[in-house]
Amino acid sequence: MGKGNFALETSIGGPLMTNLGFACPIPNLFMGGRFGIREDLDVAGHLNLTLPIIPGVFDLITDVHWVPVQPGIRFQKSTTDRGWGAGISSSVQWITDFQNGLVILPALDLSGSYRCRWISFFTGASFGGNFYRPEESDNSLQLSPYLGIEFITSKKLSFGIKCTAFDILYNFNGSQTEWIYLLDDVEQRKKHAPLGVAIGLGWQVGKRRKEPETKVVVRQN
Repeated sequence: MGKGNFALETSIGGPLMTNLGFACPIPNLFMGGRFGIREDLDVAGHLNLTLPIIPGVFDLITDVHWVPVQPGIRFQKSTTDRGWGAGISSSVQWITDFQNGLVILPALDLSGSYRCRWISFFTGASFGGNFYRPEESDNSLQLSPYLGIEFITSKKLSFGIKCTAFDILYNFNGSQTEWIYLLDDVEQRKKHAPLGVAIGLGWQVGKRRKEPETKVVVRQN
C-alpha cells in the first residue's frame, strides 16, 4: 500500500450454515487497519466485533504482509492498473475467554492475483497451525484454499468478495452448526471442506503512492 500510508478495513462473513433454515455465512465482523512499513511490506490488525456478543470472548488477528510482485513495480511491461501480483502473509490469531487460557493460532498465507484496470482476481491458500484439536486427531495443519474478486471503485476505496473452503484436511462433524459442504454424504465430509463467503471493504486514509491499489483483506474464521 506504500510506505507511511494507512488504511481502514472491515469485513463480514464466514463459513456457510443452515441453522436458521436458509444458507447464510456466520456473521464474523472484523474491523481494523493496515500500515505501510515499506512499499512492499505492511502490518495489520483486525478485531472480531461479533464475538463480544458472547460475554468475555476476545478475538484479534495480527498480520505481516509482504507483496514483492505488484503491477507496475516488478514487471517493466506492466502498468499500475494491469498485471500480476504475488505475496506472502504471516498472521497470528489470538482468542481468549479470560477464563480458560489463551488460544494462539499461527498461519502462513500464499496468494497470487491479476489486475485488469478496476478489477482484480486473486487466489491462494492459508496454511494454519491448530494445536487445539480433539484428542483423537493428530492433524494440526489447517489448509484453506480460497479465491475471490476485488473491485477498485476509486483511488482509495476497494470492495472484495472471497470464497473459501475451510480446513480441507480435517473436519470435525461433532459441531452443532450445520455447515454447507461440497458434498452432503457424511462419510465424505472429511474430504470436502465446509464452504464460506465473506465481503470486505478497504479505505486508504491520507496520501496515495503512485503504485497500485492495496488489496482489501477479507477475513473469515
